[in-house]
Amino acid sequence: MLWLCSLAALAFFGLRCDAAQGDGATPEEKADAVKWASEEPGDVAERFLRGIDYAAVVRRCLARDRRSFRHRFALSVHTDAAASELQAGILAIVLKQVGDDFFAAQLAKATKTARESSIELLLYELVEQTPTPYGMDLKRYPKTTRLLKRSTQALQPIAGRCGAHA
Repeated sequence: MLWLCSLAALAFFGLRCDAAQGDGATPEEKADAVKWASEEPGDVAERFLRGIDYAAVVRRCLARDRRSFRHRFALSVHTDAAASELQAGILAIVLKQVGDDFFAAQLAKATKTARESSIELLLYELVEQTPTPYGMDLKRYPKTTRLLKRSTQALQPIAGRCGAHA
């Protein structure tokens, strides 16, 4: 009887792990994120985050290494043009891979400037693009979506907000 319970528990946890893996980024998306990190964002990292191999940082973030997220978000502050577009895509793929709870927790630990810059890039990538890239359904990322909504509300003129008095 005990072995039957153990077998059932193993099967249950195995199914949960498979389901979690199915929710993550595809192997192609992960490969793209690492490749993109070695392009323009990698050049920016060389200038502003000396001694950091940005492609390695992205690889570690995809594997849920908490320490690497600090560098991951810090780079968002320094990107522009093509580097920003690639950084936005990398952020979205990392979000998809690690999940909403983990991503939001790491983002909360970032400096205010890094957090705001990363949110701005995600806003561009996940909200302004139609359809949302990487097959992401924003309903599956409620914490991150809430941050994006707060960011768009902060950008609206005060007179345009509900209940605001001119």
